Order: sequence, then C-alpha cells, then structure tokens
Amino acid sequence: MAERPTTNWRRGMAKEAAELAAGTLDPDCARMVDLFPDGLLSAADTVLAAPDLITRRDRSE
Repeated sequence: MAERPTTNWRRGMAKEAAELAAGTLDPDCARMVDLFPDGLLSAADTVLAAPDLITRRDRSE
C-alpha cells in the first residue's frame, strides 16, 4: 500500500528534531517545521482520507 506524503514529512520532521537535539544540525538549516506546519499536515491528511471514506461508503451501500 502506498504511503501518504504526510507520513514521510512527519518522519523527516522527527529526524530533523533529533538532529537538532543531538547538535548535528545547525538550527539555521532546519526547515521541516516551516515547510510542513501542523495545519498543513492535518489538512493534507483530511484531503487524502476523502477517497478512502468514499470507497468505504460505496462498499456499504
């Protein structure tokens, strides 16, 4: 099954946060939180879930 882009983005954010905490990433180079704010991730998940909801609804009818 295909992975949602938001899953990959969240994984990248966690990796970046770990690198920042470890001191292996310069804070000026950290961009994931700016590129993928929580509101964007939530909205993208909602949009990406819509086809799944429609498919499930159609199967139950």
